[in-house]
Amino acid sequence: MNGKSGSALREKMEFFDRLAPEWRRNNRLTLRDRELLLSSLLPGELDRSGPVLDLGGGPGRLAGLLPRSPASPLVVFDLSHRMLAESPVPGRRIQGDAHRLPFRDRTIGLIFCFCAFPHFEGQEEVIRECARTLRPGGGLIILHGCSREEINRFHSARDPVIAGDHLPPLEYFRRWGESAGMIPERLEDGRERFLVRYRKPVF
Repeated sequence: MNGKSGSALREKMEFFDRLAPEWRRNNRLTLRDRELLLSSLLPGELDRSGPVLDLGGGPGRLAGLLPRSPASPLVVFDLSHRMLAESPVPGRRIQGDAHRLPFRDRTIGLIFCFCAFPHFEGQEEVIRECARTLRPGGGLIILHGCSREEINRFHSARDPVIAGDHLPPLEYFRRWGESAGMIPERLEDGRERFLVRYRKPVF
């Protein structure tokens, strides 16, 4: 969310703060989730990527599933302090606004956004921020375990705070990525997976 939407940002933060204990209990990652996550990676990517950012990571669910690599320490970033506090996994956790990431240019090796992207109000702005912070050759992965249509239908039936939190068509992601100077490597919207994968050019 951008600076013009401060009240909406607070409302969403408070919503996820209230939801945090229930979220951790009801959203444990499964074997299928692990397979989805690993299938979105390139061979050996975690061993050479540098810091990995779990964007909108809540209680840090990825920490228990991604292979551990000293070369790629995991940083969990979320709007909700309560979500971060629910994490049972030690490590670096940062509360903040995804539209203004507190990282220097070209310092992050890989960004995962798993089941969180619809909740960002300025979605193109978030992609530009990710592109800014990624190292040359780094990747941004936006992933859900179902189709765009199912995700949007689910959110529409939920609390009014997130009822409008939708994924746009893939063409938007293609355009946004290219505008931010990234290469859209994979764009998939199927019953089993919604996946957007970008690569920041080396040159």
